Amino acid sequence: MAKMLWCGLLLLSLNVFWSEAHASTPSMYKTVSIKMGFYRMDQGDEGWHVSSGEALSAGLGIEVLPILALEVNTSAWYPAENEEYDFKFAGLSIGSNLVLQLPGEGPYAKFGRHCWSANAFQAVNIWSGSGCSNTVGGGWLFNETGTVFFIESNRIRYKEVDSWFLTAGVRF
Repeated sequence: MAKMLWCGLLLLSLNVFWSEAHASTPSMYKTVSIKMGFYRMDQGDEGWHVSSGEALSAGLGIEVLPILALEVNTSAWYPAENEEYDFKFAGLSIGSNLVLQLPGEGPYAKFGRHCWSANAFQAVNIWSGSGCSNTVGGGWLFNETGTVFFIESNRIRYKEVDSWFLTAGVRF
């Protein structure tokens, strides 16, 4: 019952925003971004092991409504160079996101599902795996002379590894 109520409220909200927004055709966009990743892995009695690294991401999106966009993107992340951490973390992912945003510029929220293959290592392999995980995040769009820049923070869990990313990118 609660899910039906939630879906009904969501559809009603989308209908209100749709009727208030100017009718426009969906617009496609591309994204390119660089990310700084922070990782944490629970090692039981040894406590938490931490690491960091960088990531590159590229994607395609479509603004279905002025307040709603759908995205598909791919990311590759790798360990930070010359950094001494408890472990190193690298991998690839592909996923989709639903983006709720203010029209034009301002804050947005992002919800998605990403499928990945990852490896945590140091001198030997600590953990490797693949799977699909939910991701959640938010950010801010800056519309500067037709080019849209964004900063965002998001979180995703790769079975054994918790991760947080700080992202800066461009949407064109």
